Amino acid sequence: MKSNNKDRDWDHLVNLQKGLLIHYISIEKIPMYPLENLEDKKHQKLVRSLMDRLVEELIEALEKRTRILETANGEPDADSRKSQIKEYQNGFHKEIGDTLHFLIEILLYLDLEKVLPTSYQEWCREDGQIVPWDNEKTILENIFGISKSVVQLNYADDIWNTVVLLPHEELIAGLRIGGNYDILIERIILRVIYHLQLSKNALKNRDWRKGKTDILESKNLLLRAIQYYFYLLVLFDYKFTDVIAIYENVNLENHSRIQTNNNESTQTPFS
Repeated sequence: MKSNNKDRDWDHLVNLQKGLLIHYISIEKIPMYPLENLEDKKHQKLVRSLMDRLVEELIEALEKRTRILETANGEPDADSRKSQIKEYQNGFHKEIGDTLHFLIEILLYLDLEKVLPTSYQEWCREDGQIVPWDNEKTILENIFGISKSVVQLNYADDIWNTVVLLPHEELIAGLRIGGNYDILIERIILRVIYHLQLSKNALKNRDWRKGKTDILESKNLLLRAIQYYFYLLVLFDYKFTDVIAIYENVNLENHSRIQTNNNESTQTPFS
């Protein structure tokens, strides 16, 4: 393979999340993945709650980005401003890592973690203008390359002709500015939330509605939401290697938190 990241690819992230999820299943007494019966209201409620958490983390990331831009355009002294920006920037990366945490967990529960790459391959075949899937590259490398192609193809006038870069070299993610660019980011976030909400609506039993829950439609809408999600990461100037590193940090932090909580719960008053 051309890439040197084949051992740290999509399957690597999925396996890390599986290892973490096993702990949550034991601690929180939630069902094992994948869910066997999506007609079960409790199972539907679990998936919908995870989608809500994904949206929550995405909005928190957007809030951190806003704080970065406000601070960069503010008037405090240079050292104070740089320190604040760095703090918000680290928070921004963490929130993005948290969105990946919930995204992969949703895919695991719906048994879709292997389907995501396939959906991108089918998408490439349907649209000849998009950069084709390259079997010599990693899955994530393909996903990011394709997402960048879509952004440049469909939104070029909205972005590249109106972009202004902030003058701070340390600002590396989500910090292009300009009226159309910010509008575009908000538009893509809205598409992510919109399709997640439609997916949630389809994954809901209604006693008054005849027939079964439209599980296939719910899954297809989720995959569409994820496509827009990866557009967003491209707009935030992330590369696929950045995303791997950010998720690894969040995964490690969550493991550490579990270990700390376990240690505290086993301590006696005299320990």
